Amino acid sequence: MKKISRLSAIVMMCTLILTAVPFLSEPAGAETLPGYSADAAITFAQTNTHNYKDCVKFARACAEKGGVPRQNAITGYSTKSYMDYLINFGYAVKNELTLHPADDAYVPIGNSKKICNLLYEDNAGDLAPGDLLVYKCKKCGKYYHSAIVTGIKDTVTRLNDQGSSPGWMLEAQSANGKLIEGPFYLYNHKSAHGRTNVTVYALHFTSADNGFEACDTTIGSLTAKKITSKKVRLKWDAIEGAVAYNIYTRGYSSGPIRYLTQVKGTNVKVAVPKNSKGKYYKLKNVRYTVAPVFEKEVTFESKTKVYRVIGKRRALVKVK
Repeated sequence: MKKISRLSAIVMMCTLILTAVPFLSEPAGAETLPGYSADAAITFAQTNTHNYKDCVKFARACAEKGGVPRQNAITGYSTKSYMDYLINFGYAVKNELTLHPADDAYVPIGNSKKICNLLYEDNAGDLAPGDLLVYKCKKCGKYYHSAIVTGIKDTVTRLNDQGSSPGWMLEAQSANGKLIEGPFYLYNHKSAHGRTNVTVYALHFTSADNGFEACDTTIGSLTAKKITSKKVRLKWDAIEGAVAYNIYTRGYSSGPIRYLTQVKGTNVKVAVPKNSKGKYYKLKNVRYTVAPVFEKEVTFESKTKVYRVIGKRRALVKVK
């Protein structure tokens, strides 16, 4: 065996170090928002449908697996409240979808539940795999059902077999108190209201895959100072163009990053997060991070939209 020269050994050692500990262009632990992964959300949906009975909890779990931060309050969501969270904090835009009615040629014969279809060509640009759907009853105005789009599949075949039209495949449809996978169905809100009085919206995620430009602004000036064991003061330098700031927190080192609140100023008092039993986390374990919120305009699929985009969160800051 040949001896390795000192220079070669140094080069090899540096290569190993660089491979094991890559240098980042941003602080360690920084994360990008929105960083939604449709693939991660869909993979979770396809393997976990039967583990849920509640459509909102299922949709929320899928979105969180895709990269959407969990809200600070983790129980008691409704379809509307989770929709508002995604829209108000820049994770998704809301698009009304085009439906084909029951007498359309695309509707398969013999399937009474499928009284209309959600076709790809009608909704391209407004809907994509990984997006969430919400149903709204036209009669009472209530949002009552959620689902996740898991893909596009050629499942809608005409009776004469001369052609077909691709339809959207969904996950999390209600059936006897359980969620099942399946093609697009319209479900009653109430039997008296029927399935024909329903509007369906897409919560279309503002991800790079969906044509949205993410903001790469970071906040590197954040400091966190103890006021009491239950209150902390956060301060940071203003970011040009930001219309608001989202504050996130983590109660312990391996816990999830959760959304805490949105503020206008750059010098604010915030609460110490609580655990699932309602007790405050120990201050020495708590971390905070802040992300600027911008209003932006984007054009994709020949449509221009004004939306809010959330910038990068810097590394989590310890309270001093």
